[in-house]
Amino acid sequence: MRAKYNVYRNLHKQLFSIRLRGLIISYESNVVLNECEFVLKSNSRDIVRVTGRKNVHAWITCKSYKVVAYIDVSKLEEIYYCPYTVDFFCYKEYLQVNQEFVKVLKAERVYCINNKIFIDKVSG
Repeated sequence: MRAKYNVYRNLHKQLFSIRLRGLIISYESNVVLNECEFVLKSNSRDIVRVTGRKNVHAWITCKSYKVVAYIDVSKLEEIYYCPYTVDFFCYKEYLQVNQEFVKVLKAERVYCINNKIFIDKVSG
């Protein structure tokens, strides 16, 4: 069975935490994830909204990852999530321009760069 990694933004360390089978195995600033799904636990998100205290309730599950030194993000699409303003991961640019949310559920590749998340731009 292939391992599944959970990657989330660690607010205390200002890095991405990489978790395998419930244990943190690494903290990274720049990492590329492969074969990804965006996961959000709505019950925990609702608790964050009520209490104002953040907890780990949203992450990206991937089958593999690679730590990198640099990635040019100019041709990538930024993904946005904030438990106080949206209910799911969405395209940041589309949200800013159209004031609408377009949900992101899966991506072949996700780029976690300096506390931001990007995916390849969708053509069309």
